[in-house]
Amino acid sequence: MATNLGEAQRARSSKLLSLKAEPLRVGICGWLGSRSVTPRGLNASFVNKLLSVEGIVTKATHVNARMLKAVYFASNRDRYVVVEHPDPISVKPRALQSATAVYDLTRDQEGALLDLEYGLSHFRNLQVITLQEVPETCPAGHLPRSIDVVCESDLVDCCTPGNRVCVTGVLRCATNKKQRTVGSHARHYIVANHLAQIGIRHVDTSFTDAQFAQLKEIAEHPRTLTLLAHSICPSICGHINIRKALALQLAGGRSCTSSGDNIRLRGDIHVLLIGDPSCGKSQMLRFMMKLANLSISTTGRGSSAVGLTAAVIVDPETGGRRLEAGAMVLADGGLVCIDEFDKMNDDDRVAVHEIMEQQSVSINKAGLSATLNARTSVLAAANPLHGTFNQNVDVLKQVNFPDSLLSRFDLIFYVLESLDSATDKRIARQVLAQMRQAI
Repeated sequence: MATNLGEAQRARSSKLLSLKAEPLRVGICGWLGSRSVTPRGLNASFVNKLLSVEGIVTKATHVNARMLKAVYFASNRDRYVVVEHPDPISVKPRALQSATAVYDLTRDQEGALLDLEYGLSHFRNLQVITLQEVPETCPAGHLPRSIDVVCESDLVDCCTPGNRVCVTGVLRCATNKKQRTVGSHARHYIVANHLAQIGIRHVDTSFTDAQFAQLKEIAEHPRTLTLLAHSICPSICGHINIRKALALQLAGGRSCTSSGDNIRLRGDIHVLLIGDPSCGKSQMLRFMMKLANLSISTTGRGSSAVGLTAAVIVDPETGGRRLEAGAMVLADGGLVCIDEFDKMNDDDRVAVHEIMEQQSVSINKAGLSATLNARTSVLAAANPLHGTFNQNVDVLKQVNFPDSLLSRFDLIFYVLESLDSATDKRIARQVLAQMRQAI
């Protein structure tokens, strides 16, 4: 009798262990040839295929538990019912009886009551991130495209908003939960198989012998900085010191860690151009945007504190809260150009203080606490208090910025409009020469 009971117990235990088993997951990484695309290159031909996508993480949800396999016990029949949920997005389980059935998981097909066994059910960590194409690959004048990426198991919490990642996974389609028709519009999402953080894709540094000889000649030039400055904004007449500063800002400094308190010291250079209108400030900003590997442009009127730093939004799918990175977080490792800096509200301008000095964004709101990297250089252009500088009034009294903000700029240039006829003639000759070349 005892032997039979022991065999029955072992058989029951082996059955429970089989219910608890989870398949092995293999991660795939590397270059996939034509299937290595950006979010803009995704289309219907990639559905249900393995591909690799690079982009910037703009949003990230909380880590939630997803039920991979639900085990129910029918007490009156002494048997288990297993319902699988293989799709992380679809709300319908695999135990389908018909395409139009109503899924009541409290009773089986024969009407027996089902009790969910949480200890035998399989749960898996789940996090959804939004991947946006990087600014350098986005065509000019187009909005960057995004796609949701479903991360499970060990892939959760591998990145934060602002990180550049390479995701390998399978492209899937899902209909909106609010749509009931079978032929409704489907949206794309990626089920991640592998995720890795990457750095900024710099330009190709392979040179020919002639190019290397030319670079060596420039480096040995006695006035190398002046030579480089003339190649920045060549259409602008004068302002050689400002152009030298922009060349140094592109090169940047070297960040280091203080030996005493182990605090990171920034190496990025912040430049402020403040002066009269029609002096080429905005044109310099646009030129620097094209020259930098990673750059994001914004204006004072069109920027807010959350738009520059990060925002806490409500996830429409789960109803939870998640972080959405702002412009300065997305430009981590690059350049942020802010035009009309004086038009920004004072409350919104305060949010820039931490970014410019500590180069990070601290978020503590709506139950979320996070610190995001914003290691970026800031190039700002502004006008004086009354639009133009008054030569009879002290310059500091015409700058509508607090000292706490001005102290964070490494270089501040006052751009004054020249009132002598010789300078006006020189500018006019250069403008006419450029127009003749364009024709």
